[in-house]
Formats: sequence, C-alpha cells, structure tokens
Amino acid sequence: MLYQMNGLFKPMKVEHFCHFGNSQAKYLMLRWIAMHADHAEEVRLQASKSLRLETLALDLRPTFDVSGSPSHTGGMARIISVLGLSGIPLNHIFGKNLRFVANIEDGQCPWNVGVFSFEEDAGKLKVQKLENHSNGDEPSFSMKIQGLAHIVYNGAPSIDMKILDWGNPPSDVQKIIDEMFPAETTYLFQYF
Repeated sequence: MLYQMNGLFKPMKVEHFCHFGNSQAKYLMLRWIAMHADHAEEVRLQASKSLRLETLALDLRPTFDVSGSPSHTGGMARIISVLGLSGIPLNHIFGKNLRFVANIEDGQCPWNVGVFSFEEDAGKLKVQKLENHSNGDEPSFSMKIQGLAHIVYNGAPSIDMKILDWGNPPSDVQKIIDEMFPAETTYLFQYF
C-alpha cells in the first residue's frame, strides 16, 4: 500500500490498495487507514473495482468517485425470503453436489429464522428449511442474514463474515460457500 500525506489535516491519498494476500490483511490495512484518519481532512482511496468498496463501508458514509467507470459499481440487497432464493442459477457449477447447512438469524423477518440447507441442484440453488435435524442435518454454523446477502449477492469471500461478525463457517464449509457463490459483480434488475 502506498500513501501520501502532505501535512497534518491535509488529504491522505492511498494508491494501489489492492495488494493483500487475504481478507484479514485487507481489513487490517483498512483499520490502519482508519486509525490515521484523524490526521487527515479526507482519505482518498484508489482501489481496484474487484474490491467493491461499497461493501466495506457500512458506517463511514463515504463518497465514491467512479470516473471512468460505469455509474453503478455494485448493489445492496436485503433478503426478504431465504426460501425465495431457491431456483437462482448457479451457472458455474453443475452436478458437484455442493451443500451446507446453516442456522440463519434475522431480527426483522421471523420467517427467515431457523436451520436451512443450501445445495446445488441441476445448476440451481435449492434452499430448504429443516424443521427437525434427525437426518444428520445439524447446522455447521450460525449466520446473520447480512452474511447470507453478502455471499449470495456480492460473492464476497466467506471469511469476511467472521471479520464482520456475521457468521463463522468452518474452513471446509467456507470452501463450499466460496465455490457456490464466487466473486461476481452484482446485477440488479431495478434501481431505487
């Protein structure tokens, strides 16, 4: 990470914020910038589009300059119905029998609370709410609804959920999640 600061309370310009080995390093670098933000009047962060800064800035209310880029760089999504995710295409995988079971937490939509299985079925996502766990369908972790939206709509690395306190999937489940929901630019059908 290269940065330049020309005096106290002047703009801090961070260039080439894209060379990090994993999600933990990314968040540690952002934390370092945040810890030094009181020395700067503003922070200008130049980063690759693949970083999707809009998913990192939950409470900063940043402004984005996307000159030379499309006017829409990414989206936000709220999952209204976990079961409603059934049928979305998983075009990149077919017949791999990927599956995980998670306990979903949602403080706003009680119908989304419970144990759900997520699996690839003929190239589409199949979601089922599991009422009893007699078939060995115990959840391997708990996940907040924000974490589910984060992986489904942003294809964000599943390790980000732990850092953001949205869930803590075990490493074998992380691999499944990351294969089912790879990093892609979100396509929204409507703008609000």
